[in-house]
Amino acid sequence: MMPLWVPSLKSRRGNEFVSLFRVDVIKCSILRKLNRFVVEVKVGNDIKLAHNSNTGRLLDLIWEGNECFCSLNGGRRTHCKLVAARVFMDSFAVLDTRIQEIAFKEALERGLLPWLRGYKVIKRAPKFGSSVFDFQLVSNEGKIGIVELKSADLKGEYEEGMWPDCPTQRGVKQIKDLISLRGYDKYLVFVVGFDGACCFRPFEDGHPGITDLILEAMKSGVNVKAIGLGLDEVTNYVYLYDSNLPLKLM
Repeated sequence: MMPLWVPSLKSRRGNEFVSLFRVDVIKCSILRKLNRFVVEVKVGNDIKLAHNSNTGRLLDLIWEGNECFCSLNGGRRTHCKLVAARVFMDSFAVLDTRIQEIAFKEALERGLLPWLRGYKVIKRAPKFGSSVFDFQLVSNEGKIGIVELKSADLKGEYEEGMWPDCPTQRGVKQIKDLISLRGYDKYLVFVVGFDGACCFRPFEDGHPGITDLILEAMKSGVNVKAIGLGLDEVTNYVYLYDSNLPLKLM
């Protein structure tokens, strides 16, 4: 039987982390962001278009000359997909929201999230009311859980993971819809995609009033959590280094 927490290598802050899965990526360099979803990258001597699934502005990560990792499974209009970008000299931030979702699901299924033990995923992208969330869960007792993930890849002055880095009407609506739902276990989970974060903190400059909304969600019964992921640039493994990052909401 696999232990709940498997000691592995050390994160930037010295705590043990657990490798989740390997991604097939190549190292590239960023040239420019063409629009919200497309980034121009240089792969060797070739210039390619990379799909970006992360809807944040990512100004501290997507800039000319910054190193990145891309997978070669592009879409109809792109050659590859942006997976991660360098955030520290020794660390990359996982930007691909699909990979963040897979990492969350893997950590859940391996029992690495103590606050969700006894749950399993039964549906992706469930619709409740007028909002679509990331996961629908069920507990061993038959309780239904709803999970909404938010990508917190903005690095703060003190190495906090922050969200959002720009106005997000969709994010606000989803949180309000979570608040209004009754009869479910509800989880708002911030996924900090870079190693070494000390905590999660809402970024008020990105969307004024977002901290108060998150606090309102907590008071209404929404479980607010944060986890920390990283990408090992040597092995290309996505790893979990913190299953319950502290929250800084005041």
